[in-house]
Amino acid sequence: MDSSPQETVSVAESLSGGLVCDSFVKTSGASKFFKGGVVTYSLESKHNLLNIPVDLLKRTNCVSQQVSEMMAEQVAKLFVSDYGISTTGYADAGTYEGREFEHPYAFVSIANRNTGKTHVKLVSGSKTDSRNEFRKSVVEMTTWLWINRKELV
Repeated sequence: MDSSPQETVSVAESLSGGLVCDSFVKTSGASKFFKGGVVTYSLESKHNLLNIPVDLLKRTNCVSQQVSEMMAEQVAKLFVSDYGISTTGYADAGTYEGREFEHPYAFVSIANRNTGKTHVKLVSGSKTDSRNEFRKSVVEMTTWLWINRKELV
């Protein structure tokens, strides 16, 4: 995984449940660039750890571009890292809070704490994706964001 000792990253995960952190720590020398991460799977943890407003979380059922952006920005602040990466979404097709989804989808964000810029990608799966296949796609997108961070934020 591309990394520079001068640049650091931290991660806030929901949908991926720790898989992004795992992908970073598998890299030799990760302690030089990876500051840490949090799994904020619930509304309460997103609010308590990342200061995401409860009204926004309730209105969006914790899944939106804005929530993803804020998660990335807040985790960078929490760990005092140059970049923050976040994942939030639905790993399965189905009905959540009265809304029906034909396929899994997620928002994946990278925020640069120094420039104040944030970039968001929408990851869409197919009806046939298993939960774990889709989560793996989300982790692959976070790797892509980290590698391409200079061009994005």
